[in-house]
Amino acid sequence: MIDIYFEKVICTEEQTKILYHLLEQRELSISHNYLTSYDNHKQFVEENPYLAWFIIYDGDNPIGSTYVQGDNSIGINLVRPNSKIVQVVIEFIKSNISKKDSIPSRIP
Repeated sequence: MIDIYFEKVICTEEQTKILYHLLEQRELSISHNYLTSYDNHKQFVEENPYLAWFIIYDGDNPIGSTYVQGDNSIGINLVRPNSKIVQVVIEFIKSNISKKDSIPSRIP
């Protein structure tokens, strides 16, 4: 049984540690080729570059994170991707995050 809930990232030390541990578990990444240092990670979390950012839990276990950027794009990072959990995350975002006005694409 899945018991999914979302915790807003407010940059506590505990959240920073959880997010780093989740980052360590990623098998694929498009944003970096190697694991960043904890200090660099901490600085990134403190800067909180996202419109909205959440740690995803199944019960007491952190299983991933999700974020929404200012251009309405979303990121979903799960330790063990699962289509049911992805659907729960998308529904959560649609129900709880106000989207920004669209901007025209810059890609021809």
